[in-house]
Amino acid sequence: MKITITTILLFFSLSMFAQVIIDPPNPKVKVDPEMNYPLFIPFNDNGTWGWADTLGNILIEPRYQSAWFFVTATFGKNNVHFSPIETAAGRNVFLAEKGLAVPESYNMLNHHLGIVETKDETQKFYYIIQDSLKKIGVYEAANQELVVKPVYDTLNRYALMEDVVLLKQNKDLHYDHFTSADAKIQTSKIIQVDNIEIKDDSKGSTMCCSTVVKFADGSLKELYNGKLKPFEKFDSLTYKNTAFGHVAMDDERPRSYRKKTAEEKPDKLLRTFSYEQYGELSKKYGFTNLHLWRNGNKLGVVNESDEVILPFIYDDIVFTENNTQAQLYKDGKQGRKIFFTHHPTIAAKYDHLEFIKNLRVKPGWGFGVFRIKKGDQMGFVGENGVEFFRLD
Repeated sequence: MKITITTILLFFSLSMFAQVIIDPPNPKVKVDPEMNYPLFIPFNDNGTWGWADTLGNILIEPRYQSAWFFVTATFGKNNVHFSPIETAAGRNVFLAEKGLAVPESYNMLNHHLGIVETKDETQKFYYIIQDSLKKIGVYEAANQELVVKPVYDTLNRYALMEDVVLLKQNKDLHYDHFTSADAKIQTSKIIQVDNIEIKDDSKGSTMCCSTVVKFADGSLKELYNGKLKPFEKFDSLTYKNTAFGHVAMDDERPRSYRKKTAEEKPDKLLRTFSYEQYGELSKKYGFTNLHLWRNGNKLGVVNESDEVILPFIYDDIVFTENNTQAQLYKDGKQGRKIFFTHHPTIAAKYDHLEFIKNLRVKPGWGFGVFRIKKGDQMGFVGENGVEFFRLD
Protein backbone atom coordinates (compact mmCIF):
# COMPACT_ATOMS: atom_id res chain seq x y z
CA MET A 1 0.00 0.00 0.00
CA LYS A 2 1.33 3.46 -0.90
CA ILE A 3 0.75 6.38 1.37
CA THR A 4 1.74 9.96 0.61
CA ILE A 5 1.95 12.91 2.95
CA THR A 6 2.80 16.57 2.41
CA THR A 7 5.33 18.27 4.58
CA ILE A 8 6.29 21.87 4.84
CA LEU A 9 5.77 21.64 7.77
CA LEU A 10 4.75 18.72 17.92
CA PHE A 11 4.71 16.37 26.22
CA PHE A 12 4.96 13.90 28.50
CA SER A 13 6.50 14.33 31.96
CA LEU A 14 9.62 16.49 32.07
CA SER A 15 11.23 13.85 34.25
CA MET A 16 11.62 11.66 31.19
CA PHE A 17 13.94 14.18 29.53
CA ALA A 18 17.34 12.88 30.63
CA GLN A 19 20.21 14.81 29.06
CA VAL A 20 21.18 12.52 26.20
CA ILE A 21 23.79 13.88 23.80
CA ILE A 22 23.43 12.76 20.20
CA ASP A 23 25.84 13.83 17.51
CA PRO A 24 24.82 12.10 14.27
CA PRO A 25 27.91 11.66 12.06
CA ASN A 26 26.02 10.10 9.15
CA PRO A 27 22.49 9.32 7.93
CA LYS A 28 22.29 6.10 10.00
CA VAL A 29 22.29 7.19 13.64
CA LYS A 30 20.73 5.22 16.48
CA VAL A 31 18.62 7.43 18.73
CA ASP A 32 16.90 6.44 21.97
CA PRO A 33 13.46 5.14 20.85
CA GLU A 34 11.93 6.24 24.17
CA MET A 35 12.61 9.89 23.42
CA ASN A 36 9.51 11.93 22.63
CA TYR A 37 10.56 13.79 19.50
CA PRO A 38 7.40 15.93 19.13
CA LEU A 39 8.48 17.67 22.35
CA PHE A 40 11.93 18.62 21.08
CA ILE A 41 12.50 22.37 20.71
CA PRO A 42 14.95 23.74 18.10
CA PHE A 43 18.05 25.17 19.80
CA ASN A 44 20.21 27.86 18.18
CA ASP A 45 23.86 27.83 19.27
CA ASN A 46 25.28 30.94 17.61
CA GLY A 47 23.93 30.01 14.19
CA THR A 48 24.11 26.21 14.36
CA TRP A 49 20.97 24.30 15.29
CA GLY A 50 20.07 21.19 17.24
CA TRP A 51 17.28 20.30 19.70
CA ALA A 52 16.67 20.61 23.45
CA ASP A 53 14.03 19.57 26.00
CA THR A 54 11.69 22.07 27.65
CA LEU A 55 14.27 22.82 30.33
CA GLY A 56 16.91 23.74 27.76
CA ASN A 57 18.98 20.56 28.10
CA ILE A 58 20.60 19.68 24.76
CA LEU A 59 19.26 16.42 23.32
CA ILE A 60 20.74 16.54 19.82
CA GLU A 61 23.91 18.60 19.49
CA PRO A 62 23.69 21.72 17.28
CA ARG A 63 25.37 21.13 13.92
CA TYR A 64 22.85 22.18 11.28
CA GLN A 65 22.24 25.55 9.67
CA SER A 66 18.56 25.47 10.60
CA ALA A 67 16.13 23.12 12.35
CA TRP A 68 12.43 23.02 13.16
CA PHE A 69 9.96 21.16 15.37
CA PHE A 70 9.40 17.45 14.74
CA VAL A 71 6.33 16.33 12.81
CA THR A 72 4.73 12.94 13.42
CA ALA A 73 3.12 10.81 10.71
CA THR A 74 1.51 7.40 11.24
CA PHE A 75 1.91 4.56 8.69
CA GLY A 76 0.20 1.33 9.60
CA LYS A 77 1.38 0.55 13.13
CA ASN A 78 4.43 2.80 12.95
CA ASN A 79 4.96 6.44 13.81
CA VAL A 80 7.54 8.40 11.83
CA HIS A 81 9.01 11.54 13.41
CA PHE A 82 10.91 13.98 11.21
CA SER A 83 12.07 17.58 11.13
CA PRO A 84 13.00 19.74 8.12
CA ILE A 85 16.54 21.08 8.49
CA GLU A 86 19.26 22.76 6.44
CA THR A 87 22.88 21.68 6.04
CA ALA A 88 25.73 23.39 4.21
CA ALA A 89 24.57 21.66 1.02
CA GLY A 90 20.94 22.76 1.36
CA ARG A 91 17.66 21.32 2.59
CA ASN A 92 17.42 17.95 4.31
CA VAL A 93 15.25 16.04 6.79
CA PHE A 94 16.25 14.62 10.15
CA LEU A 95 14.51 11.28 10.74
CA ALA A 96 14.18 10.17 14.36
CA GLU A 97 16.21 7.04 15.16
CA LYS A 98 17.98 7.34 11.78
CA GLY A 99 19.53 10.78 11.40
CA LEU A 100 19.71 12.57 8.06
CA ALA A 101 17.30 11.30 5.42
CA VAL A 102 19.83 11.81 2.62
CA PRO A 103 23.63 12.22 2.74
CA GLU A 104 24.76 15.64 3.91
CA SER A 105 26.41 16.35 0.55
CA TYR A 106 23.00 16.50 -1.19
CA ASN A 107 20.42 19.26 -1.33
CA MET A 108 16.88 17.91 -0.98
CA LEU A 109 14.59 19.52 -3.58
CA ASN A 110 11.45 18.41 -1.73
CA HIS A 111 10.75 17.11 1.75
CA HIS A 112 9.70 13.78 0.33
CA LEU A 113 8.51 12.43 -2.98
CA GLY A 114 6.51 9.55 -1.56
CA ILE A 115 6.38 6.99 1.21
CA VAL A 116 5.70 3.42 0.15
CA GLU A 117 4.66 0.79 2.66
CA THR A 118 5.89 -2.70 1.78
CA LYS A 119 4.27 -6.07 2.51
CA ASP A 120 6.28 -6.50 5.72
CA GLU A 121 4.93 -3.11 6.97
CA THR A 122 8.24 -1.33 6.55
CA GLN A 123 8.44 1.99 4.73
CA LYS A 124 10.53 3.34 1.91
CA PHE A 125 11.14 7.09 1.77
CA TYR A 126 11.91 8.67 -1.63
CA TYR A 127 13.49 12.11 -1.89
CA ILE A 128 14.47 14.22 -4.90
CA ILE A 129 18.07 15.30 -4.39
CA GLN A 130 20.61 17.57 -6.08
CA ASP A 131 24.38 17.21 -5.91
CA SER A 132 27.08 19.92 -5.79
CA LEU A 133 27.01 20.13 -9.60
CA LYS A 134 23.25 20.88 -9.52
CA LYS A 135 22.45 17.51 -11.05
CA ILE A 136 19.15 15.89 -9.98
CA GLY A 137 18.40 12.33 -8.83
CA VAL A 138 16.28 10.29 -6.40
CA TYR A 139 17.41 8.86 -3.04
CA GLU A 140 15.64 6.21 -0.90
CA ALA A 141 16.31 6.89 2.80
CA ALA A 142 15.25 3.63 4.53
CA ASN A 143 17.84 1.56 2.67
CA GLN A 144 20.18 4.50 2.03
CA GLU A 145 20.10 3.81 -1.68
CA LEU A 146 20.59 6.13 -4.63
CA VAL A 147 17.81 4.79 -6.87
CA VAL A 148 18.26 7.42 -9.61
CA LYS A 149 21.78 8.78 -10.07
CA PRO A 150 22.04 12.60 -10.12
CA VAL A 151 22.58 13.12 -13.85
CA TYR A 152 19.48 15.15 -14.75
CA ASP A 153 19.32 18.91 -15.38
CA THR A 154 15.55 19.55 -15.35
CA LEU A 155 12.86 18.43 -12.95
CA ASN A 156 9.09 18.67 -13.20
CA ARG A 157 6.85 16.95 -10.68
CA TYR A 158 3.65 16.95 -12.67
CA ALA A 159 1.33 14.57 -10.81
CA LEU A 160 1.34 15.22 -7.09
CA MET A 161 -1.45 12.74 -6.44
CA GLU A 162 0.53 9.95 -8.07
CA ASP A 163 4.07 10.98 -7.03
CA VAL A 164 5.20 11.15 -10.63
CA VAL A 165 8.37 13.01 -11.55
CA LEU A 166 9.68 13.96 -14.98
CA LEU A 167 13.45 14.28 -15.29
CA LYS A 168 15.43 15.42 -18.32
CA GLN A 169 19.06 15.87 -19.29
CA ASN A 170 19.93 18.87 -21.44
CA LYS A 171 21.19 16.61 -24.21
CA ASP A 172 17.90 14.69 -24.43
CA LEU A 173 14.67 15.63 -26.21
CA HIS A 174 12.35 13.51 -24.06
CA TYR A 175 11.69 13.46 -20.34
CA ASP A 176 12.36 10.34 -18.31
CA HIS A 177 9.50 9.23 -16.07
CA PHE A 178 9.86 8.08 -12.41
CA THR A 179 7.24 6.98 -9.86
CA SER A 180 7.84 5.97 -6.26
CA ALA A 181 5.24 3.19 -6.59
CA ASP A 182 7.58 0.99 -8.63
CA ALA A 183 10.84 2.96 -8.18
CA LYS A 184 11.61 2.69 -11.89
CA ILE A 185 12.93 5.23 -14.36
CA GLN A 186 11.53 4.99 -17.90
CA THR A 187 11.74 7.14 -21.02
CA SER A 188 8.49 8.91 -21.84
CA LYS A 189 7.23 10.60 -25.01
CA ILE A 190 6.81 13.94 -23.23
CA ILE A 191 9.00 16.76 -24.57
CA GLN A 192 7.59 19.82 -22.77
CA VAL A 193 5.78 20.64 -19.52
CA ASP A 194 4.00 23.96 -18.92
CA ASN A 195 2.18 25.36 -15.91
CA ILE A 196 -0.81 27.29 -17.26
CA GLU A 197 -2.80 30.08 -15.62
CA ILE A 198 -6.33 30.13 -17.05
CA LYS A 199 -8.33 33.38 -17.02
CA ASP A 200 -11.96 34.01 -17.88
CA ASP A 201 -11.83 36.96 -20.31
CA SER A 202 -15.52 37.74 -19.83
CA LYS A 203 -15.04 38.23 -16.06
CA GLY A 204 -11.40 39.27 -15.96
CA SER A 205 -10.66 36.77 -13.18
CA THR A 206 -8.34 33.78 -12.83
CA MET A 207 -10.26 30.53 -12.89
CA CYS A 208 -7.54 28.05 -12.06
CA CYS A 209 -4.06 26.83 -12.83
CA SER A 210 -3.27 23.66 -14.70
CA THR A 211 -0.29 21.60 -15.84
CA VAL A 212 -0.14 20.76 -19.54
CA VAL A 213 2.34 18.35 -21.14
CA LYS A 214 3.29 18.19 -24.81
CA PHE A 215 4.15 14.91 -26.54
CA ALA A 216 6.53 14.29 -29.42
CA ASP A 217 3.61 14.03 -31.88
CA GLY A 218 2.44 17.55 -30.89
CA SER A 219 -0.55 16.42 -28.83
CA LEU A 220 -1.31 18.09 -25.51
CA LYS A 221 -2.67 16.60 -22.31
CA GLU A 222 -3.75 18.23 -19.06
CA LEU A 223 -3.23 16.96 -15.52
CA TYR A 224 -6.60 16.25 -13.89
CA ASN A 225 -6.97 14.44 -10.53
CA GLY A 226 -3.49 13.01 -10.84
CA LYS A 227 -4.07 11.69 -14.37
CA LEU A 228 -3.57 13.05 -17.87
CA LYS A 229 -6.57 13.83 -20.11
CA PRO A 230 -6.83 15.53 -23.52
CA PHE A 231 -6.29 19.29 -23.23
CA GLU A 232 -8.95 21.53 -24.80
CA LYS A 233 -8.69 25.29 -25.34
CA PHE A 234 -11.72 27.60 -25.31
CA ASP A 235 -11.92 30.91 -27.18
CA SER A 236 -13.32 32.78 -24.15
CA LEU A 237 -10.34 31.86 -21.95
CA THR A 238 -6.77 33.14 -21.87
CA TYR A 239 -3.91 30.74 -21.18
CA LYS A 240 -0.64 32.05 -19.75
CA ASN A 241 2.48 30.11 -18.84
CA THR A 242 3.41 30.69 -15.21
CA ALA A 243 5.44 29.10 -12.43
CA PHE A 244 3.82 27.72 -9.32
CA GLY A 245 5.30 28.96 -6.05
CA HIS A 246 4.69 28.89 -2.34
CA VAL A 247 2.59 31.66 -0.80
CA ALA A 248 4.49 33.31 2.04
CA MET A 249 2.25 33.83 5.04
CA ASP A 250 2.74 36.87 7.26
CA ASP A 251 4.01 36.16 10.74
CA GLU A 252 1.25 36.16 13.32
CA ARG A 253 1.01 39.54 14.99
CA PRO A 254 -1.04 40.34 18.08
CA ARG A 255 -3.88 42.68 17.28
CA SER A 256 -4.52 45.58 19.61
CA TYR A 257 -7.98 45.80 21.15
CA ARG A 258 -7.84 49.61 21.05
CA LYS A 259 -6.45 52.55 19.12
CA LYS A 260 -4.21 55.13 20.72
CA THR A 261 -5.58 58.65 20.52
CA ALA A 262 -4.25 62.08 21.41
CA GLU A 263 -7.01 62.42 24.04
CA GLU A 264 -5.64 59.63 26.25
CA LYS A 265 -4.87 60.96 29.71
CA PRO A 266 -2.68 59.71 32.60
CA ASP A 267 -4.15 57.69 35.49
CA LYS A 268 -6.91 56.28 33.37
CA LEU A 269 -8.65 52.89 33.40
CA LEU A 270 -8.38 51.76 29.79
CA ARG A 271 -10.26 48.49 29.95
CA THR A 272 -11.50 45.71 32.24
CA PHE A 273 -11.28 42.05 31.27
CA SER A 274 -13.60 39.55 32.96
CA TYR A 275 -12.61 35.91 33.47
CA GLU A 276 -15.72 34.73 35.30
CA GLN A 277 -16.29 32.11 32.62
CA TYR A 278 -13.10 30.35 33.81
CA GLY A 279 -14.47 29.92 37.34
CA GLU A 280 -11.98 28.50 39.83
CA LEU A 281 -9.24 28.32 37.19
CA SER A 282 -8.66 32.07 37.07
CA LYS A 283 -8.95 32.30 40.88
CA LYS A 284 -6.14 29.75 41.08
CA TYR A 285 -3.90 32.33 39.41
CA GLY A 286 -5.07 35.24 41.55
CA PHE A 287 -7.80 37.06 39.63
CA THR A 288 -11.34 37.05 38.30
CA ASN A 289 -10.98 40.44 36.58
CA LEU A 290 -7.97 42.26 35.16
CA HIS A 291 -7.82 46.04 34.80
CA LEU A 292 -5.51 47.73 32.32
CA TRP A 293 -4.46 51.12 33.70
CA ARG A 294 -2.39 54.01 32.50
CA ASN A 295 -0.29 55.63 35.22
CA GLY A 296 1.50 58.66 33.87
CA ASN A 297 3.11 57.55 30.62
CA LYS A 298 3.28 53.87 31.53
CA LEU A 299 0.79 50.99 31.51
CA GLY A 300 0.24 48.17 34.00
CA VAL A 301 -2.35 45.57 35.01
CA VAL A 302 -4.02 45.00 38.41
CA ASN A 303 -6.64 42.51 39.57
CA GLU A 304 -10.01 43.19 41.19
CA SER A 305 -8.26 43.66 44.55
CA ASP A 306 -5.84 46.23 43.10
CA GLU A 307 -2.97 43.77 43.42
CA VAL A 308 -0.34 44.42 40.74
CA ILE A 309 -0.19 41.69 38.09
CA LEU A 310 2.02 43.69 35.72
CA PRO A 311 3.95 46.69 37.08
CA PHE A 312 3.52 50.16 35.56
CA ILE A 313 6.69 50.06 33.46
CA TYR A 314 5.38 49.29 29.96
CA ASP A 315 4.93 51.59 26.97
CA ASP A 316 2.10 49.40 25.68
CA ILE A 317 0.29 46.22 26.69
CA VAL A 318 -1.79 44.33 24.12
CA PHE A 319 -4.06 41.53 25.32
CA THR A 320 -4.05 38.55 22.96
CA GLU A 321 -4.87 34.81 22.71
CA ASN A 322 -8.48 35.37 23.89
CA ASN A 323 -7.14 37.69 26.59
CA THR A 324 -5.22 34.86 28.29
CA GLN A 325 -1.90 36.52 27.42
CA ALA A 326 -0.52 40.01 26.90
CA GLN A 327 2.18 41.24 24.55
CA LEU A 328 4.47 43.66 26.40
CA TYR A 329 6.32 46.61 24.86
CA LYS A 330 9.07 48.44 26.72
CA ASP A 331 11.87 50.66 25.38
CA GLY A 332 11.54 49.20 21.87
CA LYS A 333 11.65 45.58 23.12
CA GLN A 334 8.94 42.93 23.40
CA GLY A 335 7.95 40.34 26.01
CA ARG A 336 4.91 38.27 27.02
CA LYS A 337 2.76 37.69 30.09
CA ILE A 338 0.80 34.44 30.32
CA PHE A 339 -1.94 34.91 32.91
CA PHE A 340 -2.88 31.25 33.37
CA THR A 341 0.51 30.07 34.61
CA HIS A 342 2.75 30.33 37.64
CA HIS A 343 5.77 30.86 35.38
CA PRO A 344 7.32 34.33 35.60
CA THR A 345 6.70 37.03 32.99
CA ILE A 346 8.82 36.72 29.84
CA ALA A 347 10.79 39.95 30.10
CA ALA A 348 10.48 42.58 27.36
CA LYS A 349 14.05 42.24 26.08
CA TYR A 350 13.63 40.90 22.54
CA ASP A 351 13.51 42.80 19.27
CA HIS A 352 10.50 40.68 18.31
CA LEU A 353 8.44 38.00 20.06
CA GLU A 354 5.51 36.00 18.73
CA PHE A 355 3.64 32.84 19.73
CA ILE A 356 4.66 30.03 17.41
CA LYS A 357 3.50 26.66 18.77
CA ASN A 358 1.72 24.92 21.64
CA LEU A 359 3.36 21.56 22.30
CA ARG A 360 0.90 18.97 23.61
CA VAL A 361 1.92 17.33 26.88
CA LYS A 362 -1.37 15.51 27.37
CA PRO A 363 -5.07 16.35 26.95
CA GLY A 364 -5.68 19.75 28.49
CA TRP A 365 -1.99 20.47 29.08
CA GLY A 366 0.32 22.16 26.61
CA PHE A 367 3.64 23.98 26.64
CA GLY A 368 3.78 27.26 24.74
CA VAL A 369 6.79 28.20 22.63
CA PHE A 370 7.55 31.69 21.31
CA ARG A 371 9.80 32.69 18.43
CA ILE A 372 12.07 35.63 19.20
CA LYS A 373 14.52 37.79 17.33
CA LYS A 374 17.65 39.42 18.75
CA GLY A 375 19.55 41.44 16.18
CA ASP A 376 19.79 39.28 13.07
CA GLN A 377 19.46 36.00 15.00
CA MET A 378 16.31 33.96 15.63
CA GLY A 379 15.60 31.67 18.57
CA PHE A 380 12.84 30.28 20.77
CA VAL A 381 11.67 30.95 24.33
CA GLY A 382 9.41 28.66 26.34
CA GLU A 383 6.45 29.75 28.45
CA ASN A 384 8.70 28.94 31.43
CA GLY A 385 11.14 31.65 30.31
CA VAL A 386 13.83 29.17 29.22
CA GLU A 387 15.80 30.47 26.23
CA PHE A 388 16.56 27.87 23.58
CA PHE A 389 19.59 29.67 22.20
CA ARG A 390 23.11 30.83 22.95
CA LEU A 391 23.86 34.08 21.15
CA ASP A 392 27.32 35.35 22.19
